Amino acid sequence: MKKVAIGVAALFVLIAGAAAYAAIPDAQGVIHACYKLSNPAKGAIVVINSEAGESCPNGFAALNWNQTGPQGPAGPQGSAGISGYEVVQHSVLVPIEPLNYGHTRNIYAVCPPGKHVLGGGGFAGSITNAIERSMPDTFNGQDAWHIGTVETRDTFEAYDAEIYAWAICAYVNS
Repeated sequence: MKKVAIGVAALFVLIAGAAAYAAIPDAQGVIHACYKLSNPAKGAIVVINSEAGESCPNGFAALNWNQTGPQGPAGPQGSAGISGYEVVQHSVLVPIEPLNYGHTRNIYAVCPPGKHVLGGGGFAGSITNAIERSMPDTFNGQDAWHIGTVETRDTFEAYDAEIYAWAICAYVNS
């Protein structure tokens, strides 16, 4: 019998809590609360369910606010942004010579005329070649992504490696 009473009480609390939750904020989106005017606990806020007839007790003042505030003023027109986005790739097949430690190579992925480089990257092409520069640059007056490689160790056999550069290019409108 005691377990049944506890279960009924728990069910009542859940239903009452759900009903109170559903009414805060009210149907118009207003949250109703009260704040304490004096010590102890001056400034404490208690949210109430006005649709269920609750009101502020003595020593408290009403404080209401909307769940959604008023519409703010329109902001200024933004810029047109970017257009014509594309990724440009350039690769070069280079000979890796024996005993050539420290030899450097440069490759550029060049944007089409009028487009600006937004980013880029590259691939060194072999285990003896490493990227030492990966940066925006210009090549023959055009925006480009610059990849600079260096041979990091000697090899005893000759072979070819392909070095890649990629540029992310677009028209930038202001």
